[in-house]
Amino acid sequence: MRVRHQGNDRGGTVALLDQLPALPGVVVGSLGSYAVRSLTERRRWKRQREERWDEKRFETSVPLVGDAATIAAARRRHEAVRTAELLAGGAGGRRHVDQVPSAGECGA
Repeated sequence: MRVRHQGNDRGGTVALLDQLPALPGVVVGSLGSYAVRSLTERRRWKRQREERWDEKRFETSVPLVGDAATIAAARRRHEAVRTAELLAGGAGGRRHVDQVPSAGECGA
C-alpha cells in the first residue's frame, strides 16, 4: 500500500525531507563506531607490542640462567676478552696481564 502526500507537488522532495532528521543520527553513529574501532585497535596493538617485548625479554634472560658449564665458559670468555683489551691498552686501563685479577680473585 502506498501513502501519498496530498496537495503537495514536491513528491520526491517531501520523502527526502522526511528522512533528513535521521541524518545526524547516522553521522553520530558512524563517528562513534569509528572511535570505538580505533580505540580497540590501539589497545590490541599495545597489547601485542607488550607481548613481543615480554618474549624478547624472556629470550634474552634464558641464556643468563644457563647450567654451570655454560656459565663457566662465559666467564672464561669474558676473562679472555678482558685480558686482550688490557693487553691492547683498551678498556680504559694499561695494566700488564700479571696485574689482571683472575675470576677467583674477583669473587666470581
